[in-house]
Amino acid sequence: MTSDELKVQVVADGVRVDKNIIPTYLTQLMEGQSNFSVDGAYYSGDGKTCQSGNCGKRINNVFILKDKTTGQVYEVGSECIKKYGNNLEQLIDYWKRELERSKRTAMWAAKKAMWASECDEKVRAHVEKYQKELEFINKYLEIKPSGFLESVQRIIEHAWRMTDKQEEALSKMVAETDFNLLQQQVEVSVNRFGEVLQMFEVLDKVKFGMYPSDIYSSLRDQFAKNGMLSDKQIALLQKLMHRFRKQIAVK
Repeated sequence: MTSDELKVQVVADGVRVDKNIIPTYLTQLMEGQSNFSVDGAYYSGDGKTCQSGNCGKRINNVFILKDKTTGQVYEVGSECIKKYGNNLEQLIDYWKRELERSKRTAMWAAKKAMWASECDEKVRAHVEKYQKELEFINKYLEIKPSGFLESVQRIIEHAWRMTDKQEEALSKMVAETDFNLLQQQVEVSVNRFGEVLQMFEVLDKVKFGMYPSDIYSSLRDQFAKNGMLSDKQIALLQKLMHRFRKQIAVK
């Protein structure tokens, strides 16, 4: 069974994110200035037609927008969200992460079913060897993104060989990770999401010099990618807010 066939199976089962997944304060914060609310999202392997104006593009990640005034519902892609309000564009980044998490969970269930039936013997033996590590990786990724663990997951699933450094780093993570603590750290980060978002909205209007601009751009890029910043990075944002407070006051 190919990975494409596997994806179609997962899509057929329905990979969907409901509104109750998203923290209420985030929807209130970001939908407040828009005439639209985001009522759900789902992934379509075959693709859907974007219903935003005359767009008509085929989209895979489908976001369900509802007109607060008329109650009319639209299925649109992430690129068209900006037409409905700047804050919604930020909110969709959060929805995307939750949708990816749902897709990963569904894919994991489908992969385990595939391995149990018609998996290549070499891959099956490799997967069985690393069963404990794969369970750990899947559980970790459901809580927090990790580029390293995603790459190791691909290596194991294709029966490739890890380097000694990768083996050592993975073993260390398996031995030292406290999932309760990890969940708490992620929850703290999510709870500060609104605070960080508001700082970015203010600082986006500031004219930086070259060095502060580079720092700000790197923080902005990371936040757009996974919605998380460390305490030190948030402190940097607060320093920028203080340093450019005169510009901010004029705005």
